[in-house]
Amino acid sequence: MFGLSGKLTIQPEYQRNYIYASDGGKREVAVIESILKGYPIGLIYFNQVSENNLEVLDGQQRIIGNYMSSHRNDKNITELKKYFSSVIDWVSTVFIDVENEMRGLEWGRLYESCHKKSYNPKKISEELHKLYGDPYVKSRKGIFEFILGGSTDTKLLVSRTQKKLP
Repeated sequence: MFGLSGKLTIQPEYQRNYIYASDGGKREVAVIESILKGYPIGLIYFNQVSENNLEVLDGQQRIIGNYMSSHRNDKNITELKKYFSSVIDWVSTVFIDVENEMRGLEWGRLYESCHKKSYNPKKISEELHKLYGDPYVKSRKGIFEFILGGSTDTKLLVSRTQKKLP
């Protein structure tokens, strides 16, 4: 999930999935009521991942809760449904293979930056299988963005814990 025209990653891959809705929306309502009453809801921390991009380090549940509760009763979700369908259709057209590591990836961001490019699904599949079999690839989740980006950013194939720190 993204905000600020794609410059803010609200749910980075290391964050847990959204859980506020698991109790029927009670936590969402509690967050909104706290805001309306002027109560503090805690600080929200951000991590600057590049010059123009941030990701939510702490506060993701509160941000999504606020967004979800404000759209809970929308009658017309046609535009949102159309967008999500476009993303899903694009992913299933580009990637023949469906892998577990595809779950939780930032497909909206990848769609925005890559959907206008032309891809050969057969070649993508071959590259995917080659990288899945490569013992030096430590981050399978990074393979998809690596391939979409022209197979140039090798940092995507190494997990965060293995990257050298500055």
